[in-house]
Amino acid sequence: MFVGGGSQPMQVAVRTADLMSQDSESSTSNPGSGSRTQELKEIIMADVANKQPESVDGKFYVDDQCIDCDLCRETAPENFKRQEDGGYSYVYKQPENDDEATQCQEAMEGCPVEAIGEDG
Repeated sequence: MFVGGGSQPMQVAVRTADLMSQDSESSTSNPGSGSRTQELKEIIMADVANKQPESVDGKFYVDDQCIDCDLCRETAPENFKRQEDGGYSYVYKQPENDDEATQCQEAMEGCPVEAIGEDG
């Protein structure tokens, strides 16, 4: 399954669900085992070290995992733009009020590949 104009498959969301299911099963059968969900989050969460160069400094950013699905630009149009040549989104303006902050948070939570971070 592909999203938007990007060429990367939507395997991340499926993989997240698979590992969360495995984590749930392993915690009931082996309560002392580590959290596979936490391990996965560390692997697929947005990485500030891979932030798109156009993203302005601040809390929110888009990293190089963006698949150009347009969700963030539709959810928070005052804060995200498309880099036309590269085919990805970036944060062009940090939120300036509560509404914009809420929209950026919603965009981050809805990102299908977790390419939006908030630890910038």
